[in-house]
Amino acid sequence: MATSSVTLSPFPPTTSAAARTAAIAYIRGQCGGRAVADDVACRLGEAAAELVEGYAPSAPQSLKNEAVIRWAGYMAQSQFGQVSQMSAGSLQQSFAATNADAFRRSGAAGLLTRYRVRRARAIG
Repeated sequence: MATSSVTLSPFPPTTSAAARTAAIAYIRGQCGGRAVADDVACRLGEAAAELVEGYAPSAPQSLKNEAVIRWAGYMAQSQFGQVSQMSAGSLQQSFAATNADAFRRSGAAGLLTRYRVRRARAIG
């Protein structure tokens, strides 16, 4: 299924069952080999589309689709709240993984940054 035939952002509404099913299937196929259930692919697609539309609504459709795929795939492969431990001699450190900058790390923000509208604001 070609990306150009699927619109991922804005995510197809529930009233358009065929388009929504195609979008979910496309996201499932792009999640880097990890098995993703339909409900998870739908949830990730909806969230990614909201981020993309809020960040750069005027970007070309092909870039918005790619940004949705990158963010959804990144989040599908992420480990939420996983606690890791490091030790060096007698020093031990524990930390939790965070995905706070997933939009940037996935490459989605980089694709869209040229189309983001930046506004000046008053300082002080």
